[in-house]
Amino acid sequence: MKTQRPKPPRKLPYKGRRSRKFLRDDEVIRLMQAASKVGRNRHRDATLILMMYRHGLRVSEANALTWENVDLNVRRLFVRRLKNGKSSIQVLNEEQTHALTKLRDDQGERTQAVFVSAQGEGLTRSTIYKMIARAGKRAGLEVEVNTHMLRHSCGHHLTNVRKVDARRIQDYLGHRDIRHTVAYTELDENKFDGLWGD
Repeated sequence: MKTQRPKPPRKLPYKGRRSRKFLRDDEVIRLMQAASKVGRNRHRDATLILMMYRHGLRVSEANALTWENVDLNVRRLFVRRLKNGKSSIQVLNEEQTHALTKLRDDQGERTQAVFVSAQGEGLTRSTIYKMIARAGKRAGLEVEVNTHMLRHSCGHHLTNVRKVDARRIQDYLGHRDIRHTVAYTELDENKFDGLWGD
């Protein structure tokens, strides 16, 4: 007689699912402000959040960022996309240039990594996860913050605030398939405005 293998436990619905997967601009600012007020590396943490948000960086892309990718003289950033994404050269605005200049001056010549620990080593993914989660709690945000939300927030901002077309967002975020970009158009808060003439 065959013995039956025990069935795997049935997965229950995830009750704590986030209501949205992005932060609005004011929430990103609050997140950066919170990060700049706690811990030993306040400027580094706020700059990391800024860069992940403005360039739609995955945590692994932020972690892999080196000073060779940053040209502060012409205000350009080479974004090396992972997960088979398309890399690109993007503009650094004045705020980012100032923040990165200060970060580089604070670090000296110790390492090639842009975001480093107090020991001068590149940050681990775990450290970045914990820092952003801690900043989210300190900021008192209504949503539970994680690193990938900053990438979604970039797509949301480009769609809703900047009104950028999907093809440009696709190139900016390094998507090879437009279907990944279309998800951000689903976040367009204004797409039904005027539908009923109100």
